[in-house]
Amino acid sequence: MLNKERSVKFFERVWNERDENALSGFLHPDVTAYFEGGVICKGMEEVRAWMHDVLKAMPDLHFDVIDVIEEDPKVVVRWRATATVGGQTEMVQGMTWFLHRGDAIVEGGDCWNKGALDAKLERAAATAA
Repeated sequence: MLNKERSVKFFERVWNERDENALSGFLHPDVTAYFEGGVICKGMEEVRAWMHDVLKAMPDLHFDVIDVIEEDPKVVVRWRATATVGGQTEMVQGMTWFLHRGDAIVEGGDCWNKGALDAKLERAAATAA
């Protein structure tokens, strides 16, 4: 599988299909992931735990891949994510970069406006309380 194809399938299988067992088919066990907000996960199990937290806050989160750029072994995926936050459908756009080695993603990170989404989550929680 090409790195570009692997990166796109990661969003489909892991995020959109919620197939956390597929993580081992995409990520190296010692993967390092840099997430928006300064979160750094080292290892597949830390990534899995972070994903659980994200999906707990936004259980209907869905990614649409808009564009992909590959310069082997690096891939950048531009995406649009939608989720229900406080009873309203919210949309954010961002990018995730991946570094591939062999058949696995060994490093990655994302860039998007986490602050704006966090503010919406906080307002929704305050309204619900």
